[in-house]
Amino acid sequence: MNQQEPKNDNQVDSSVILGLPIDNLTMDETIEKIFSMIDQFKIDQKPRLVGSVNVDNLVMTHSWLPGRTPRHPEMLEILRSADLVNADGMPLVWLSKLIGEPLKERVAGADLVPALCEAAVLHNARVFLLGGQDEVTNKAAEKLVRDNPGLEICGIATPFVNIEGENIDDEKNDLTLVDQINQAKPDLLFIGFGNPKQLIWFQRNRDRLNVPVSIGVGGTFDFIAGNVKRAPRWMQKNGLEWIYRFTQDPKRLWKRYVIGLAKFAVMSLPLMINRSFNRLLNPHKAKFAKTGVTGHQLTTLDSKNVESFIHEDQRYRVICLPRTVDRNWYEDNAIFLQFHINQASPLLFDFSEVELMESSMMAFFSKLLNADKQDRIHCIKLDHPALIRNLKFNRIYDVFERHVFSSTTELLEAQPSEKQFSNFYYLVNIEENVSVIRLFGRLDFAEMRKINFDEIYASTLGQATVFDLTDLEFVDSSGLVFFIKFKKHFDETNRPLSLSNLNPVTQQVFIITRLNKLFDIETDKVKSVAKLGVANA
Repeated sequence: MNQQEPKNDNQVDSSVILGLPIDNLTMDETIEKIFSMIDQFKIDQKPRLVGSVNVDNLVMTHSWLPGRTPRHPEMLEILRSADLVNADGMPLVWLSKLIGEPLKERVAGADLVPALCEAAVLHNARVFLLGGQDEVTNKAAEKLVRDNPGLEICGIATPFVNIEGENIDDEKNDLTLVDQINQAKPDLLFIGFGNPKQLIWFQRNRDRLNVPVSIGVGGTFDFIAGNVKRAPRWMQKNGLEWIYRFTQDPKRLWKRYVIGLAKFAVMSLPLMINRSFNRLLNPHKAKFAKTGVTGHQLTTLDSKNVESFIHEDQRYRVICLPRTVDRNWYEDNAIFLQFHINQASPLLFDFSEVELMESSMMAFFSKLLNADKQDRIHCIKLDHPALIRNLKFNRIYDVFERHVFSSTTELLEAQPSEKQFSNFYYLVNIEENVSVIRLFGRLDFAEMRKINFDEIYASTLGQATVFDLTDLEFVDSSGLVFFIKFKKHFDETNRPLSLSNLNPVTQQVFIITRLNKLFDIETDKVKSVAKLGVANA
C-alpha cells in the first residue's frame, strides 16, 4: 500500500479560539507562509485557502452557548479545514491573552492584501481580484499597481454569486468564472465576496481551481479604493477601529457591533471561567511553567508508548498519549508523530490517560482529523470528564466526537461496514408503496462529483419517495444541490417527495440557506411514509 500524502502543515503554531484553529503568526510570518504555499503548489497541485476571523465571523458562525448547534455549520467546517486562518480583530487577540494562549498580533485583511502585493512584485507572482463592485474593484486594482510598480494583476471579475435559495445550483456560472480565473494563471486569488459567501464559493470550486492560494479578503477592496476610510493608526493598534467604523455608518453597523460584541462576550465567558477552574484543579501546571520543568519530559514517546496489532491483514498502530498533552510534548515528539501520521495504515490515539490538553494541541488534532479524508485516524477512550469539558467549552469537541470510539473493539466492529462504502452512500427500501432512500455519511462538494443521479432516480421505481436523513452526518451547500435536483425531477414527474429525520446540523444548513421552506420536511420517517403512502394510493 502506498504512503498517504503528507497532512496539513502541523508545524504552524496554532491555538483554538472559540472552536476555530487560529494560526499564531505575525504579518511578516503570514506573508512568508503564503508564498511557501505557492511554492508547494508546484509540487502537489493542491489549491489552498487562507481565511480570516473577526468578531463578526465568530458571531455569524456560532450559537450563543457551547454545546448548541452552530449557527452556520458550513462556514465553521470550511474555516476549520482552511490551510491558514488569521485573527483579523483585536478582540480575538485580547481573548487569546485572557485564556492563556496569546496571539502575536492582529493580521487584518486590509493590511495583508497591500503587503502581499508588495511581496508579489519581488516573487514575480500574479494576482487576480474577484468580487466587489466593478468601479470599486477596478479602482482598488489601479491603486495597488500604482503603489507597487511591476505588480501584475492578471484578472478582475465582479460576478454575482448565489449561496442560498432554490438557485443555489449555480454550476454553469461557476464553471465560466473558474475557467476565466484558470486561464489568467494567478498565483494569488483575492476573493472579496464577504463571509460566508467567499468561503462557500471557494469550497464548492476547490477541485476546479488551478490557483495556488486563494484568500478571503471581505471588504478589503473598499478600503484600498478609499470608499471606506480606515481609522487612524493609533486606533487600529489599540483595537478601537470598530468605534471609528461605527461612527462612519451607525445606522447600518449598530446591530453588528452592539449585538455582535454582546454575543462575543457571552461566548467568551465560559472559556475564561473554564481557564480559572483548570488552574485551580491543576496548580502543578503553573508551578512547572515557572520553573521551566513540565510533565511532558516524563512522557517522551518511544516504543513503550506505541502499540500495534493486526486485524484482517491490516496493521493498526496505537499511540498512547500522556496525562498532559501540550506544545512542549508535541515539539519533543514531532518527528516521531509525523512519521506515524504519514503512514498509510490506520492510526489510533489512546486518550485513556489524558486529563488536560492545551489549546495548541486542540488545534493540532482538529487540523489532523479534518484533513483525514480516508477515515484512517481515530481516537479511543476519550472519556475523562475534565478533558471532555475543556473540549466542549472550547467548542471543538464535535470534531473529536466524529472520530471517537470507546475501545479498539468498538472501532473494529464498525470498520467492516465502513470499508464497503465511500464517504457518502445510500440504501433503498420499499415501505407501504413508498421508496425510502436512507442517506449515510457526508454529502459535500467532493461527493457530489461522484453521484449518478439517473441511477438513483431509477431506484425509486417511479414511486413517491422519502429521504431518511437519520445517518446523514453533514451536508454543505454543494450537497444541497442533491436535494434540489431531486425536487425538480419529482416536480416534473408529478411525484411527491419528503425529507425526514434531519439532525440539528443538517436542519440548520437548510435553514441558513433558506431551503427549509422549499421541501416537505418531517421529524419522523414513519409520518412521511404514511403521508406519502396515502397520496400515492
